[in-house]
Amino acid sequence: LAQALQQNIGAAATAGHDPDRRYIDALAVAAVLKKACPCVLDGGLLESLVTGALKCQLADDRTFVRLAGLKGARHLMSHQLTFSLPSSFSGLAAGITRLVADESSEVRAAALSVVKKIAKYDPSLTSPHLQTLGPAVIEALNDKNGTVKVQAERAVRFLLSLGTDFEACGAFLKTPEGNKMRPRLTDMMQKRLSRLPEDSGGSDQSDDEK
Repeated sequence: LAQALQQNIGAAATAGHDPDRRYIDALAVAAVLKKACPCVLDGGLLESLVTGALKCQLADDRTFVRLAGLKGARHLMSHQLTFSLPSSFSGLAAGITRLVADESSEVRAAALSVVKKIAKYDPSLTSPHLQTLGPAVIEALNDKNGTVKVQAERAVRFLLSLGTDFEACGAFLKTPEGNKMRPRLTDMMQKRLSRLPEDSGGSDQSDDEK
């Protein structure tokens, strides 16, 4: 099994292959990460090959290969989160951040979905990359594609811990990158508030009066 995985993963990490072959290899890696992730996460050669293959896939010039790479990255990091294993997010963060602004709306939405999942379940993984990841995700709030905009709102919510940790959002806004994004973030919050029902705040009666 290890030899077969090494062959598939090694091929997936080679950008010179035919696009169809790269796609098949990327799907193979994603399938392995979905069904047999424990076989890969041994901290050894296979894990290193997987990370290298995913980096190549996320940077591939073909949309379908990038999508397969995101699928594989999602499976890998989901397993790591579930079993509290060291995450590969730091090594893949640059590629995922770049795909948030990809030319393909499907890729943008998939990348934002990965960001949302990681930020939701372990904000400590995304916080070191906030100065680059934050602006990219906030920029996506104005995306013309509806699916991308929805994914961007969800990602921003967990990336900046909106509603749970205002200190995290405040700290980001104090950075030069965050300050540039302030108008768009404020606009998003105003839109979210405007969608709340009029009685969402509950009764005006104080607890002392009840």
